[in-house]
Amino acid sequence: MGIFMTKNIGLSGCSGAGKTLLAQTFEHGHRGEIGYCPSVAGAMFKRYGYSQSSQIMPEERIYLQERILDAQIDEYERCLAVYGGFISDRTPVDMATFTMLNTDAPNFRHAKAYAGRCIAVTKKFFPKVLVIPSLLPYDDDGSRPPYSKEGLEKYHGKLLGLLQEGEIPYETMPEVIDLQERVAWLSGVYYDAPRHGASSDGKET
Repeated sequence: MGIFMTKNIGLSGCSGAGKTLLAQTFEHGHRGEIGYCPSVAGAMFKRYGYSQSSQIMPEERIYLQERILDAQIDEYERCLAVYGGFISDRTPVDMATFTMLNTDAPNFRHAKAYAGRCIAVTKKFFPKVLVIPSLLPYDDDGSRPPYSKEGLEKYHGKLLGLLQEGEIPYETMPEVIDLQERVAWLSGVYYDAPRHGASSDGKET
């Protein structure tokens, strides 16, 4: 799998962390420089007759997640061709995290292989993953899993574990809630300006 030298931005984090709003707001303020590339997961779940909160058999989930990843790669390539660079409110590492946390023991080997593929795709399209912590009030719009503090913590831990295991550069957004402060931080990352936040080497940047 080849490497794209792009200025793509990939946001990762728990459901309800504010990734979509941040990505869309940033794109609006940088229109002409970067495009918005949405997640296809919701549309793919609907195509197969599920919602993202549905109870799905583990083997069916892995099959579905593989199809979602295929479709997301197509969407990344489309956005790259149209915009030259894009911001996305999910990365394949999010897909891997979601799958690993919803897989039983008999299907773990398949989920692990899927996670490896997700890591490779993430490395191909994103020079760095930006982790958005869960600080906002959880807005259950019906498409998200029910709120669980323990579940959010498990997700965040597994996400960081996969980023580290895959040796994917990442940076964690500081604990700010204000949207404009978040956008300012993201602009600093995009233009490689000095900023505060945790990086993948564990040091403050």
